[in-house]
Amino acid sequence: MPTRKLLSEAQRSRLSALPGIGFRELARHRTLSEADLLYVSTRRGAANRLGFALQLCLLRYPGGPLRSGETVPRNIVEFVASQVGADPDVFEYYARERDTTRREYVAEIARTFGFRTFDTQAYRELSRWLVPVAENTDSGEALVEALLEEMRRRQIIAPALYAVEGLAWEARRRAQGRVFDKLVKGLPEERLETLDSLLVVPEDEDETLLNSLRRLDFAR
Repeated sequence: MPTRKLLSEAQRSRLSALPGIGFRELARHRTLSEADLLYVSTRRGAANRLGFALQLCLLRYPGGPLRSGETVPRNIVEFVASQVGADPDVFEYYARERDTTRREYVAEIARTFGFRTFDTQAYRELSRWLVPVAENTDSGEALVEALLEEMRRRQIIAPALYAVEGLAWEARRRAQGRVFDKLVKGLPEERLETLDSLLVVPEDEDETLLNSLRRLDFAR
């Protein structure tokens, strides 16, 4: 079974990280509304208020929950802490010691603020949406980024990146099949046999003729 990977390690690291951002991006993605702050204020203790608020912000952007061991850039913690009236340093306690609370907060935020889990229904919806996109680009990075953006738009909580990458891989595979069907439709049988031969690995070789031709083309 082929490995369902589309991204390089560098791309995977970039998409998985929570980079520090400038003030404009902080204001856009980390500003809490009055209704948000009112709900956050019902949490007991500064660490819980700050942790809950940060979870809400992260679920909105970039779209996934704070996971065990994940580091949040200091400027994000400070910006959110200033809104909820908490010392930024208390977040270290929340992040290290309250794994159960963190999971409970994600579930509560999902119920209260309209987020959805990445379940079978969400997978099918996103797959149907992504296949036409994949017909127009072969870039794995572009597909994963488009998928993450669509999850944010639909308020679907992004799972671990490997699951997002797997969905994008499957959508690209289906898209390639659809494009192939369109290209070969109406071709005579002998031309189809010639095309099929490009996908066969000859004896004493370790790749298809198509891959060999690709490498020759790239070497020019």
